[in-house]
Amino acid sequence: MHILKTLHLSIITTIGIGVCVSFGVFFLLIPHTTEMVRPTGGQLLHFIGVAVNPVTNKVYAGDWGKGFVYVLDGQTNKTLSIIPMHGLPWDIAVNPITNKIYVVTRDSEAAVSVIDGTNDTLIKNISSADLGKKPPEMIFNAFKGGKTYKIEPVQVAVNPKTNRIYVSDWNYGDGGVTVIDGRTDQVIDTIIGLGGGSYGIDVNPDTDRIYVNNLQYDYKAPYQITVIDGSTDKILTNVTIGIRGPHGVSTIPSPTIVPLVVNPSTNLIYADCSGCITSDQEHSKDWIAVINGTTNKMVNAIPLTALDIAVNSNTDTLYATLGIDPINLYAGSFRAAVIDGQSNNVTNYLELDKVGVSVAVNSKNNDVYIAGDHLASGSISMFTSQLTKKH
Repeated sequence: MHILKTLHLSIITTIGIGVCVSFGVFFLLIPHTTEMVRPTGGQLLHFIGVAVNPVTNKVYAGDWGKGFVYVLDGQTNKTLSIIPMHGLPWDIAVNPITNKIYVVTRDSEAAVSVIDGTNDTLIKNISSADLGKKPPEMIFNAFKGGKTYKIEPVQVAVNPKTNRIYVSDWNYGDGGVTVIDGRTDQVIDTIIGLGGGSYGIDVNPDTDRIYVNNLQYDYKAPYQITVIDGSTDKILTNVTIGIRGPHGVSTIPSPTIVPLVVNPSTNLIYADCSGCITSDQEHSKDWIAVINGTTNKMVNAIPLTALDIAVNSNTDTLYATLGIDPINLYAGSFRAAVIDGQSNNVTNYLELDKVGVSVAVNSKNNDVYIAGDHLASGSISMFTSQLTKKH
């Protein structure tokens, strides 16, 4: 049985009880409460990144509007602390072994901020200059008429086994990933030539492979997933998951337009391909590509467009916040899809009162956290779930 209960971080809403049986999974939605968290002074929040430490059961949510990271207690759903950043938080990743939290920030000289999860204090800022040590011939600006290079870190991923942190950079003409040593929090390498602007990034700690969702900005250019060997920082291969269609991705830059996530248990990689085509005759479509990490081949496609994707490797379940329809603005984006990793089929939807932007999963207790944002305000939704698959 799969029981989903939502509690947002005191506006109270109710979802009616419903049942959905699909591919051997039973779902039951029960009433939930919603709360808008407001900082001092009543200013509304704009959440865009969320991550959870399964060891400490703390949730970290970035407010890109005011430049704070909120720390929530995953047990009580109460705010524990508010950490000011030296920039606007865009993405967050946690190393549960070292209990460090890495926050990609923008609009400042601090490109990556490091938080000590023991006392939830900011302990270091890694500057844009440190991330920008790249050959001058690679300097690129995707904006029309752009001539100067500006560091634009997008997403961050952590390999807890090697204690290395990887940061993607969208504003890099041929792709760029910065490698950080988690022991010293110093930049130790820059990987270039990935084949396009680098966005979504994740790691399989078991195989020490890094996967990056790259895209080129020209019509009919390939969308590719770059596979990197974490022991050498060398590119192993590029896997094409689609071709840029006539409409393509139009919201550049954004930290969530081409997300990617790895399921270490199955060694499958899930990467968004928005506005893609497979041939010249097709109109632009959206899908989440499924890649086999052993063969580096695309093996399936889930017909959804996602702003973010998270995976619970223990239950082989994916959670995808749905992308915004460019024609019917916000249509369908006030929910997240629950996807069975075995069948690649949507088995349920989680209803939201905000546009779901980022999603994170605590694989120890199956809690799902979704950062929502819409126009004037944002919220964090918490779904508590217990899943047992029928055999």
